[in-house]
Amino acid sequence: MKQSTKVCMALILLLLGTSLAYAQTQYFQFGNLATTGVAISSTWTEISPSPAPRSFTTNATTDIEIVVNSWFSVGELTTARGVDFAVRLDGRATPFTNFGSVKASNSSAFLSILGYFQNIPSGTHSVSLWALAPAGSATNVLADPGNFGGRIIVKASPTTNGPVAASMPRQNQTNAPAVNSGTYRIGDHGPAGGYIFYDKGNSDGGWRYLEAAKEDLPVSNWSNGDYVATGASDIAIGTGKANTTKIIKVQGQGSYAASACVVYSGGGFSDWFLPSKDELDALYKNLGKKGIGGFVSGLYWSSSDDTTYSFAWTEDFSSGFQLNYPGKGGEPVVRPIRQVGDK
Repeated sequence: MKQSTKVCMALILLLLGTSLAYAQTQYFQFGNLATTGVAISSTWTEISPSPAPRSFTTNATTDIEIVVNSWFSVGELTTARGVDFAVRLDGRATPFTNFGSVKASNSSAFLSILGYFQNIPSGTHSVSLWALAPAGSATNVLADPGNFGGRIIVKASPTTNGPVAASMPRQNQTNAPAVNSGTYRIGDHGPAGGYIFYDKGNSDGGWRYLEAAKEDLPVSNWSNGDYVATGASDIAIGTGKANTTKIIKVQGQGSYAASACVVYSGGGFSDWFLPSKDELDALYKNLGKKGIGGFVSGLYWSSSDDTTYSFAWTEDFSSGFQLNYPGKGGEPVVRPIRQVGDK
């Protein structure tokens, strides 16, 4: 094909609202997710985005990854298991997904939901949001209550080496980037809706970033009632997860810092842990000190135990001062963190 012919084809596609790429990944973004509250049961029910499901078009077979970042809310619940939320493509579910959940009546949560769909044929496709109340029902279930900036991001990766044309209605396009750097920045929202606060620069060990939960947990004790040797004495970045496991193994389940982190399910994830001394310091310097994350002006617990058994390391988020806190109970607050792989 002559170069002039290629240029003419690209110009025609551009005028039609279509972008041309050769074996390149395309990104689309949809906003205005606000939905009308619906009643749901123990079967999956669509909570259709308003004014219509978000649609885009591909002209080749693609693998499609969909990420939803938004607030979700529920009214009255008749089940203790809460409401689960999921994303679908063309009304179809996928086994490669995570569910976001809101657990309490008349409450809301910021959720990050992922769905991965393989070998999707060319054509126009739609994205929709679905909900179910396991073993019960719920009223007034909706996405993006108040229209506070919820987003659906679609990544279409061609599975062939030929040209790919992808399009979306002009009124839905929000200038999404054609290329994604594939990295998080400090302060970005992570997959669980929290905040990225550390980047080690590689994925050794299966993780690259640390994400802090978006909220503190309502516990204040480090110990489970007794001063015992836990072996959780490591302080370096990357050791908080192992520290937490050691603490739970020795102290068992209960209402205390490490245990509360382990049972926490913020953003639909269950891999949270109590940060080590150095992880807690990075949390302060990269988020708390900069006013990001809603931290209180006081002490936070780390998972780093002291060899005297009755002390554990804390950090004062009003000053950054680290204190080997006596008694393992009382004042300090808990903020869970988790490890995150490449974006």
